[in-house]
Amino acid sequence: MPSNQWKSSFSFEDQHLFPPPTSNRNFDIEGMFWHQDTLFLFTKDRSQPLTGFCRMYKLPAIPGDQVAVYAGQIYLGTTISSARVTAADRHSSSGKIVLLVQERLIVFSNYPGNRFLDGEQTEYGFTTKPGQAEGILFVSANSLYMTEESNNSSRGRLYEIRLRNGSSGN
Repeated sequence: MPSNQWKSSFSFEDQHLFPPPTSNRNFDIEGMFWHQDTLFLFTKDRSQPLTGFCRMYKLPAIPGDQVAVYAGQIYLGTTISSARVTAADRHSSSGKIVLLVQERLIVFSNYPGNRFLDGEQTEYGFTTKPGQAEGILFVSANSLYMTEESNNSSRGRLYEIRLRNGSSGN
């Protein structure tokens, strides 16, 4: 195996039933990024009823069997389009973190250590609702690319998003 490729499997430290009961289905990882030899994982809440929380886990970025350690959570909303995270990224220079949900971006900055969810939070609502938003990537500290999934009626699109100071539509 080439040195730049490796395989790792993991379990969640707080998941004890497989599958978990419908009221605790918050182990679907949809967003993640690498920082300082750690993968940070973000869940898409599939609980019924919806809890509205996104959980963050930390996982060592090394090969082998690992345990994802719970590292906090954030309440995002009461609806699927406001609360289900579908992607995440971190800008290496500015340190900004972004979570993508269907109707907005949530950006975190000025956080203590790696406690990203404890940082300053800025939300950017979409003025035009995209299709099924699936991917997000920082291009610069204030510019991102977002992708949407294609379906039977339309092809997925690529969006360029420029962040402004404070909450705003994009």
